[in-house]
Amino acid sequence: MQRGVRTADQASEFVDTPLSALHSPWRIPDMAPAVERVGQAIDSREPILIHGDYDVDGLSATALLTGFLTRLDADVSQYIPHRIEEGYGLGTTAIRQAKESGIRLIITVDCGTRDAHAISQARAAGIDVIVTDHHEPGQSLPPALAVLNPKRHDSAYPFRDLAGVGVAMKLAQALVEKRGLPLTSFFRGYLDLVALGTVADVVPVLGENRVLVRYGLDCLRHTRKTGLRALIRVAGYENKAIDAFAVGFGLGPRLNAVGRLDTGETALRLLLTQDRTEADGLARQLDEVNYERRQEEQRTTEQALAQVDDRIDLDQERIVVVSAPDWHPGVVGIVASRVRERVYRPAIVLVELEGIAKGSCRSIEGFDISAALDSTRGLLLRHGGHAMAAGLELRLELLDRFRQEINAYARQTMPDELLRPVRTVDGELNPEDVSLRLCNELARLAPFGTGNPEPVFLCRQARIELLKRVGDGSHLKLRVSGPTSSMLVEGIAFSMGDLAEEFHVGDTVEMCFSAQANEWNGTVLPQMLVRGIRPAARQASDTDRSRRSEYHDRHDEYPRFIESGGSRRE
Repeated sequence: MQRGVRTADQASEFVDTPLSALHSPWRIPDMAPAVERVGQAIDSREPILIHGDYDVDGLSATALLTGFLTRLDADVSQYIPHRIEEGYGLGTTAIRQAKESGIRLIITVDCGTRDAHAISQARAAGIDVIVTDHHEPGQSLPPALAVLNPKRHDSAYPFRDLAGVGVAMKLAQALVEKRGLPLTSFFRGYLDLVALGTVADVVPVLGENRVLVRYGLDCLRHTRKTGLRALIRVAGYENKAIDAFAVGFGLGPRLNAVGRLDTGETALRLLLTQDRTEADGLARQLDEVNYERRQEEQRTTEQALAQVDDRIDLDQERIVVVSAPDWHPGVVGIVASRVRERVYRPAIVLVELEGIAKGSCRSIEGFDISAALDSTRGLLLRHGGHAMAAGLELRLELLDRFRQEINAYARQTMPDELLRPVRTVDGELNPEDVSLRLCNELARLAPFGTGNPEPVFLCRQARIELLKRVGDGSHLKLRVSGPTSSMLVEGIAFSMGDLAEEFHVGDTVEMCFSAQANEWNGTVLPQMLVRGIRPAARQASDTDRSRRSEYHDRHDEYPRFIESGGSRRE
């Protein structure tokens, strides 16, 4: 009810929405000419180039259209731009190679909406371009044969927040319907890729995305794709539940890693291969590169935060802009996320190279970083993205001016309250309330993600009965009891192992936590997934309590509880 579900019908729709609830692909502008042109290319065996992107969304969409069109006996090839050498989007290198290869039709996935220059070059070379994308359009659309994007200003499509792979799927779905093919088989064959890209791109898991992810995760658990099965094995999820967390923190990072440090073509080969030996080798390669990526990310994050400490006055600058010449362009997006988490401000992390500063932005809830970049467009060579994440490129000599102008925009448009990080608490529970039945009922609200976060509860009085480091020592295992029962409940606090020295058995604490069923050695028990913990103030009022004690969170971001409507916020 706190999330807007007011009736039994709405609740049923939220929990049990069928695939038939998906909107018709024909409601996306330009779908009819796009389907007609692709159909002509299929029937005449005209070469088709799928131009993707190097992240999981773009790779999944490329694999989906490649696999689907191949099954229709189309002549299909793929192109994934090199992140460092070419950057994001459809570029002149791809157009030149397409022309030399005799390509007459390019379908972009997860890019193209703002690539007017390259699309104009393609038209001049006699190449038709169909754009499938989900990024915010500029003031005008590119001169493509068709631009399939639910965020078009003239779009009446009911759901704007599809991922790039979702838009690509809509094109394929329209082709299925046009040719009278079985729709159920199509969904069964490709929703695993749709779930993979949608979860990894962190779009809202609401509306159509909720339907696609819910059914897609089920398809992913039972996928017959050789490459995906190898990826699941190397990530440690074979014979385990594959949920949005597994995709976001297990499968997705391994696919992303090679595109960040080198080329995404290796990951695409994994998604497309049908050879078990090749799949296993590629999956191991992705796992090794992901380890290298984590090491590079940690080094860069430490240096970026040192810049923040040494050079930036957070009382004056609402958007943090940091840069260096020796950072790897492939990790700056992740590093921007880490900086944002630490200082709780929009963060822009740039690499300085040959007179150019290029990098990524990550924003905080309620502040549109894409609009902020638009306000400085006169200083930028390229930019694009959406409200929470974007990319940009500018001349290095304009960097200081850019920092001044984007912060001036932020001071005018960003309310002070946005800079206080908050977490919604859905209700109050004591440890004894965390039953297996509750955990199973909460699981029905999945898949969780942006727009539908996992429910978080507040316990004001929990007594620590057991406390120890686990794993590599960075995690904390607890066993707690409540104020009205001696029943013990297990808890796990990831990345909070250092708190083992701050709390002791017998301490009474306040905790924020999620409730999950945990299976271990064949036994299923309820578990508290601890999101934050602090000493309890037994006799203090809510106001006094919020003022007196630090609240320890994974990122030490959430210092107090704030009343908000029908729920509590930290």
